[in-house]
Amino acid sequence: MLQNVNWLAVLVAFVASNVLGMLWFSALFGKAWIKTLGRSAKELAKMKKSSGRSMVIGAIGTLVTVFVLGAVLRYTEATAPMHGAMVGFWVWLGFVAPVMMGPVIWSRTSTWKRYVIEASYQLVNLAMLGAILASF
Repeated sequence: MLQNVNWLAVLVAFVASNVLGMLWFSALFGKAWIKTLGRSAKELAKMKKSSGRSMVIGAIGTLVTVFVLGAVLRYTEATAPMHGAMVGFWVWLGFVAPVMMGPVIWSRTSTWKRYVIEASYQLVNLAMLGAILASF
């Protein structure tokens, strides 16, 4: 499987996903998202200090997402950006959106507003990744 990986596609998709995440959770929806976390300024400052480890774990997760979505695109024979984006949409609709809904429904620590911000990021991210990977 690794011999069939287009490493340039993986790199482009990985970088694009990270740029989108930085924009989404800072410039675009950062303030609204931080409010939904329900954390104090002190807690947020502490989280920032330990963000290096979180970024590494997040990067590993992004790589896993890119590889698995790439495999799904190969199975579906998606070779055009629009087809890749559609596969990303269906993966989001069938697997990501419902799973992310659980904490909103069953716990008091998440809100619908947070769900919309985070789930819509995942939708845009998966569609973008699908389009990028199908382009190569």
